[in-house]
Amino acid sequence: MPVTRFFIRTFKSFRGERSIFLEDLYVTPDLRGNGLGLVMLREVAKYAKERGYSRMDWQTLKWNAPAVKFYENLGAEFDDENYDFRLRGAAFERLVG
Repeated sequence: MPVTRFFIRTFKSFRGERSIFLEDLYVTPDLRGNGLGLVMLREVAKYAKERGYSRMDWQTLKWNAPAVKFYENLGAEFDDENYDFRLRGAAFERLVG
């Protein structure tokens, strides 16, 4: 599939804001640079606004400089207030018990 978008409706309880978390936005390398990413982000933003959501959140890998630049050019802000945590492997199994 050349393009994929997947998002989840969320609520930021400590801020009192409804939000969209964009889990995945992917354009295959051969189709990049044609504005497809912008079209997909715009459609998700329209969906969010029409339903009363006031923000969108997502993550990207630190080393993905083209994506970081793309998002910064849109006016997206880097959120340095939060930590991302992951529980997997042995730690996940310990929690499960």
